[in-house]
Amino acid sequence: MEAKSKNIKLFIKLKPFEVLEPPKCYRDVSTIGHYGIGEVELTISTPEEFEETKQYIELAYNKVGG
Repeated sequence: MEAKSKNIKLFIKLKPFEVLEPPKCYRDVSTIGHYGIGEVELTISTPEEFEETKQYIELAYNKVGG
């Protein structure tokens, strides 16, 4: 996670194909260098974007044993 002044970047442990309907704040980082262990980057800037991404955050959390 990277906390910036206007957004939060989350790198979640999902494969890009697991994000069926990618929100606009989604980015596939599987082929580029980045901080974090996941292959999916979510850049959240608004409460609405958080609501759009919450299902993928929960999915990644549950996959690692949450």
